[in-house]
Amino acid sequence: DKVVVSLVYSPAVVAIYAIGTIKIPLWEVVSKPINIVLRVRFAELIGAGRAAEIPPIWNEAVRKQSIVILPIIFLLGATADHLIPLLFTNAYAESISVFRISLLDKPLMIMSFSVLPLSMGRPDFLMKGSILFVIANIVFMTILAPTLGLYGLVSALVAAQYVHYAFYVYMIRRHLQIPPSALFPVPILLRIAASNGVAAVAAYVLGLLLQGHVAAIAAGTVAYGLICYALLRAFGALRPEDVRLALRVISLGRFAGRPIAGRAD
Repeated sequence: DKVVVSLVYSPAVVAIYAIGTIKIPLWEVVSKPINIVLRVRFAELIGAGRAAEIPPIWNEAVRKQSIVILPIIFLLGATADHLIPLLFTNAYAESISVFRISLLDKPLMIMSFSVLPLSMGRPDFLMKGSILFVIANIVFMTILAPTLGLYGLVSALVAAQYVHYAFYVYMIRRHLQIPPSALFPVPILLRIAASNGVAAVAAYVLGLLLQGHVAAIAAGTVAYGLICYALLRAFGALRPEDVRLALRVISLGRFAGRPIAGRAD
């Protein structure tokens, strides 16, 4: 997509698109460590002919990733009006809409479908999925870009990602006999999404009321965190063990940041 933009549009427009589609390393930070564990466990189950035991483990992994990834995505979307100008100046205000559209495929990160083909010993599924993604992106760009411009290009990218993941669902259903419904814990995801949606609206409204970028982002983040936490607990989506784990991670981070007594610099 960036190649197409650089060939068709001016450098100024290319910069707007590049900022709007900036990569957010959520997968590397959150999902990748979880996927390493899931890959080993799923390979054991598949090798033992116990693929039917995968969905409960999968659903719990999806829940845990969603309570970390979805708040970040929703908060970024809610505060984008202030975040983009703060980081890149008002000259790139047009990147805000591009950025918000680009966030629409980020929730897919909570479902690491690429793990299952590797656990099955079928890396060729990943190659086929990547080829399908490129083809779908080209098709959607051809349809959307002429009328929507940059918004069409980023929308094509998002749509192609959903086609990409739909392919994985199909291959998993075909080879492991796991129905799609078993891979999507809809009730819990709806509760988590609703909690984040309400918190995002509150953060967005605060952004409209406050003029300063830093103040709006800070106030929106605090309000978002409090509302989202309260709703997740009320809906039963955030469990006591999740809170204990988060507190443990924070305490370990503080401990790691302390200087070692008697250490000579």
